Amino acid sequence: MIDKKAGAWADAVIVTIAQFSVLFTIGDFSLERGDSFFLIGKLPIIVAYILAFIMFISTVYSGEPQSALLSFGGSISYSIYLFHGIAALLTYQFLPLTGNWTDLFTGLVSLSLTILISHSVYKYLETPMIALGRKIASRNEIRFPPIPQS
Repeated sequence: MIDKKAGAWADAVIVTIAQFSVLFTIGDFSLERGDSFFLIGKLPIIVAYILAFIMFISTVYSGEPQSALLSFGGSISYSIYLFHGIAALLTYQFLPLTGNWTDLFTGLVSLSLTILISHSVYKYLETPMIALGRKIASRNEIRFPPIPQS
């Protein structure tokens, strides 16, 4: 793995500093423009980055990056990317953001809806289409590894 190479941790620290620097810069710019990349402030995005960073570091240190939860997240990650905005907009129609602590509940509802939609799309659309593609490709004798099931 890359973390075993000399200087890998120094490189990781540099990349982390660069990412957070860009986040702060983009956050100010986005909030000034009102482009909805940062909806109500920088804090939710920065907290999400910090939690993801902690999760990454903990899996590297534990030596077991093959957790079922992370595997599930990886399986539905493309659908999360595609549908998180739609789930958020649907949620905010019924539970508008107020700027109060109750927004935590709204965020959890949005997250839950995003995961539900993403899992459904992965299970009922992506997986069958991947299997169909593999079946078609197998006629041409192109072999692919099996589809991971979550």
